[in-house]
Amino acid sequence: MFELLISLLVSWQTLEPNKQNIQSENQYQIVKLDSSRPFVNARSSLIADLNSNTILFEKNSLQKLPIASLTKLMTALIIIEENNLNEIVTVPYSATQVGGATIHLRTNEQITVENLLKGILIQSGNDAAASLAIHNAGDVTSFVEKMNLRATELNLQNTSFSNPMGFDHPNNYSTAQDLYSLAKTVYSFPAIQEIVNTKSETIYSLDKTLSHHLTNTNLILENY
Repeated sequence: MFELLISLLVSWQTLEPNKQNIQSENQYQIVKLDSSRPFVNARSSLIADLNSNTILFEKNSLQKLPIASLTKLMTALIIIEENNLNEIVTVPYSATQVGGATIHLRTNEQITVENLLKGILIQSGNDAAASLAIHNAGDVTSFVEKMNLRATELNLQNTSFSNPMGFDHPNNYSTAQDLYSLAKTVYSFPAIQEIVNTKSETIYSLDKTLSHHLTNTNLILENY
């Protein structure tokens, strides 16, 4: 889920005039044209170097757009700031019914906060996000209020959240520029850095009777 945001530096080279070079990795393709600027067909994009905090490329970076599972950046931020990684979460029935991408949690399964964070940041599990939200705030609505308050505190002026999973909704949107600011904040936590750089892992319930194999949805991980 951190494609081009947490892998954050994509570099390019100046090619000889009238030549182009195409590099493909899995489903991603970067086309290098005859200028030093990359061809990007996304409606909105931003490429930056985290080390120097330098914006290398922007395209419609202030345009408000649906952000799907990048919503989970804010979910993860609130959890890492407010909860202990070793806390035990009891998965509620409602979390197992959210649909979409899941890690197949079971009702009343007991599992650590850390493993649920892995579930949302490695495989973008909606059931893991809902479980964490309810564990943190008591219910999803109260957690969403926290998400929007934290967005205000971070001065994300063009961002709004309606759920912790990233389901499409008129009030769930952001911009590439706001997501860059949010991603920098989230990535400042060493525990988050370790999780998002994990290609695959199997996590377990507290009693080890249930397992969930996770595969990172970031297809460019380790390719650049």
